[in-house]
This record gives sequence, C-alpha cells and structure tokens, in this order.
Amino acid sequence: MLKALVCILIARSVTDYTRLNEFVKSKLIKQCIFYKQIIFFKRVKLYLKFTKRLLLFSLKNICNKNIEKEKAAKAAIEKMKKKKFG
Repeated sequence: MLKALVCILIARSVTDYTRLNEFVKSKLIKQCIFYKQIIFFKRVKLYLKFTKRLLLFSLKNICNKNIEKEKAAKAAIEKMKKKKFG
C-alpha cells in the first residue's frame, strides 16, 4: 500500500514536473519570439531612418543642381541680352 502511494506521488510529481517544464518552455519560446520581433522592428526602424536620410540627401542634391541650372540659365540669358543690346 505504501509503495503504491509512493509510486502515485512520484507519477504525479513527474507529470507536474513535465507540465511545469512544458509551461516554462512555452513561456521561453514566447519570450524569444517577442524579443526577436522587437529586434526586427528596431532593424526596420533603423532601415527606414537610413532610407529617409538618404532620400532627403538625394532630394537636397537634386534641388541644389536645379538651383545651379537655373542660375546658369539666368546668366546665359543675361549674356545673350548683353550681346544683343551691347
């Protein structure tokens, strides 16, 4: 009788341990997935920040080139006016 009770207690503790072990594993897996998602979103955020900077830089360069072209065009027009009327 005593051996049967001990066997039952051991069996319960083993099943409780496996349940606890599975619970802990599932918690760790969920936590790992959560941290991987955080790392992924941080990378995406950095990538977007970088592309935003790159776009702004390229737009600035394009605007500067357009301004230079406008200045050159105005200077050419002024030269033509001076040649015609000069």
